Amino acid sequence: MKTTDLFRILFMLMLGVNIISCSKDDDSANEQNPEDNPQNEVIGQLSENEKLLVGKWVADGGNPLFLHSDKTCITPDSRSGTYQYTSESKELVTTSGWGIRVVKSLDNTTMVLQGVQTTKVWTYKRQDDFVDNQFEQLLIGTWKNTENPEMILIFSSNQYTLGSQKGIYTAKKGKDRFYIDIDKGNYTPNLKYLDCYTLKLSGEKLFQGTFERQ
Repeated sequence: MKTTDLFRILFMLMLGVNIISCSKDDDSANEQNPEDNPQNEVIGQLSENEKLLVGKWVADGGNPLFLHSDKTCITPDSRSGTYQYTSESKELVTTSGWGIRVVKSLDNTTMVLQGVQTTKVWTYKRQDDFVDNQFEQLLIGTWKNTENPEMILIFSSNQYTLGSQKGIYTAKKGKDRFYIDIDKGNYTPNLKYLDCYTLKLSGEKLFQGTFERQ
């Protein structure tokens, strides 16, 4: 074998080793600790529109419509039931006796509904005093403070991380409030609002403000 051919083969082998090594290094750099961004099973099971539906809604000063992430609802006639949303027909079907409504438009603040056999339209506005039925599960995830984007709050199944601070927490429902017991009572911020996208806390300097899910 010629010397130039031998050098060429050795060079190609070395180049291949370097490419594989760089690829492994890139993969390692892209890997994230699951605890840094815990997955929320409730969120993962809902479509984008289903996530937007979750909340408390009021139209024209009437009684509220509650839609929870577990597909239970309380309709404006004050009856409890379940609901289903069909993306193809855009129909919101309730079992409370309230009937079927077509979702004409939906975003983070406004929902427009129309009856199936009528031209009447109702414009619903999202209310800011809602905590979802599955608040313990819905808390799990990564949240960014809207006023202080550097403040990142992470909840896993029973642990939290806030900057360099870590500890244990339990989400609880009291007689007249929802709250989070952090580090066995060292902090007990009130859980003022929680839907699929937004979290609002009050009562504790470290744990207060409005947070958006990341």
